[in-house]
Amino acid sequence: MIKDQNTFKLFLKNNLLYASEVTKILEISRSTLSLLKKNGELPAVIESASGDLFLKQDVRAYLDRKNKLTSTNLPTPKFHDSKTELYRDELQQNLAKMGRIETIHAYFDQYDAIIDGFYFIDDDKQLGALKWLQAPRLILIDEYGEQYWLHCGTAGYIGGGSRRTEEILQSLPSEGPAAVPEIPGELIELIFKHHIVKFVLDGFEWRCYPKQSMFLTRNLKEKVPASLYWYNDHLVLLQMTTPYGEDNEDTMQMLKHYSEFVPNPVSFIFYPNVEEAMKVDRFNPTDSQIFNSPEVYQLIIKDISGRELWLALDIYSQSPFHKPQSLKALLEYCGFNVNEQGISGRFIEWLKVRISNNTEPIQGTRDPVAFTHKAIRYGIKY
Repeated sequence: MIKDQNTFKLFLKNNLLYASEVTKILEISRSTLSLLKKNGELPAVIESASGDLFLKQDVRAYLDRKNKLTSTNLPTPKFHDSKTELYRDELQQNLAKMGRIETIHAYFDQYDAIIDGFYFIDDDKQLGALKWLQAPRLILIDEYGEQYWLHCGTAGYIGGGSRRTEEILQSLPSEGPAAVPEIPGELIELIFKHHIVKFVLDGFEWRCYPKQSMFLTRNLKEKVPASLYWYNDHLVLLQMTTPYGEDNEDTMQMLKHYSEFVPNPVSFIFYPNVEEAMKVDRFNPTDSQIFNSPEVYQLIIKDISGRELWLALDIYSQSPFHKPQSLKALLEYCGFNVNEQGISGRFIEWLKVRISNNTEPIQGTRDPVAFTHKAIRYGIKY
């Protein structure tokens, strides 16, 4: 119980959000927020004619639920294009069946669409325990939540894909019950400048939320290659470079670059040898098809949302691991307290012996509330 009045005021200031703040954090319209409140998905702690107030923890919990998708609750679009030049005909036919378009997502990279929850599992393509994912690059969502997925439009460059997105946005109904205001030209221009663009209709005004992609460097010279798959009902991001050197610099670079994928780590699993990791399918079979030696992931970082980051380590040899601080640095970057009073003495003991002497996986956890990481994408710090 908070007895001090100043402390209580400080608590309210740090934990209550106005409706306008919530719509900005979630990047949704006021009508969508009202629908979430009505359905009980995001209740207001104070309802008032002058404005509702929401608890920051409730907003955070909603984001966690939204990000924790399983194979049984993946979004299934009611409308889907055929990836052909016939999209113009299909566009008008499908728009005629939809309500008022209130949200639009455009992506340069399919991975960003997957991160935002727009994907389906390709059951025809499976690599061991890993399943391939397919995603659209343009999504239209109407007032009823019905989704229209398109592959013909993109964002992030001056080219045909972005031009088609521009054309589609300019083709939205201007008359009838599903009519929407024209999207201003200066907002449409953002499609060509940003790799992630989200439009939200707030009343009679369009708002735009542009971002850059964390996957932007996947195909560039200074790349940090990674691949997304589906594994045991959750998303996993795999490191695609083989680490060299005892300091595991490539792995640390991978962790730093994609920390947004696991903004709030809650646990880790470390497999002291590749055999133990392969027993539970922590490897990428695609490598074995080419090099007869699959990449094995011995360090798994798990986020509160259920997502996992799979990291490769250069510790395959039978020689002693001379620089255990590199593994320690990886875990501490994620907020795990790696010391003799922290995770376990068993972990410290392992650091002092040969890798081959230990076969059981080593696990650790941390309190997600006690750690402030880089959950900046959604505007909430944990």
